[in-house]
Amino acid sequence: MSENSTKSQFGDEKTTNVTWVAVTNGLWKSLPVGLLSFGGVWYAHKQWSSFSRAVGPSGKIALAISPFMAAWSYFSEVGIEGALSRSLDEQAKDGLDVSRSELAFKLRAANYFYENTLSAYLGVVIPFYGMILGHELSKPRPPGWRFSHAIIHTRVLGQAAAVGSLIAVFGTREVLKRNGAPFGKADEEK
Repeated sequence: MSENSTKSQFGDEKTTNVTWVAVTNGLWKSLPVGLLSFGGVWYAHKQWSSFSRAVGPSGKIALAISPFMAAWSYFSEVGIEGALSRSLDEQAKDGLDVSRSELAFKLRAANYFYENTLSAYLGVVIPFYGMILGHELSKPRPPGWRFSHAIIHTRVLGQAAAVGSLIAVFGTREVLKRNGAPFGKADEEK
């Protein structure tokens, strides 16, 4: 294990605590978003018959759960970052060098990618999904075609985009990890 890894900096118990705090805080902070999204889909289903006809059960579930999952992922990531930055501030008070702001741009970018892998993954996969759905929606459609049909037709390409992006992003993260990420001042001379 490299000396810059999270477990070597904070220990297994601290890492477990940070993860637990991030998961529970993310869950509680995203709960209102989940309630609003589920309530909004239920209200739209009851109020507008066109919504009820145009979007099938899978589309309604996806519309209801997607904002909650996105909020949970975001708030969990923010929770982890906050807990780790508090720990880094505590280390800085003890005289340890934890500053990385003076690194070269490529090392700062590599550190950002390494420490924010979920954001990097979303930054890669969301444009893919948009291109796939845009392509599907630009095709001529038969009468009676619903938006949910277009979403269903994108599933194979969407799954390929998701798996390919996962392999690319997390593979890159592993390569960075093997090369000593997160990088510090000592790595700049290499």
